[in-house]
Amino acid sequence: CTQQGETGSEAPAPGREPEVPAGVPGTETAGKGLKVPPRVPGTGHLQHVLDSQCMVEVAKLCIADESKCDYAVARRVGSRWDCYLYGALDDSHSTDACTDDCGNAITCPGVP
Repeated sequence: CTQQGETGSEAPAPGREPEVPAGVPGTETAGKGLKVPPRVPGTGHLQHVLDSQCMVEVAKLCIADESKCDYAVARRVGSRWDCYLYGALDDSHSTDACTDDCGNAITCPGVP
C-alpha cells in the first residue's frame, strides 16, 4: 500500500459476480426477491475475502434454516466486524463499513 492508501494490485474487473459457495442462492435467484449486494467501488480482494467468509458461515445456517438462505456481507460497526444477511441491511444508506485492500475504511451500502 502507498501512503495514499492505494494498492499496487488491480481490483477485480467490474461486473464480475461474487463467488457463491455451494448451497447458497446464486445470482440467478436475484429475480426471486433476494437483494444482491452490489460490487462496491474501491473494494478489492480483502473485502471480497471477508464477504466470502460470511457466505460460508451463512451457507451453514441455510442448511437448517431456509430463512437464512441469502447473500451475506461483512460490515464493520465501530471496531467490530460482523456478517450480515444483505437482505436485512438498509441499503438506502451508506457508511464507512467496508475496507480497501490497505485496510482503510471506505463507504459502502448496507447499514446494519
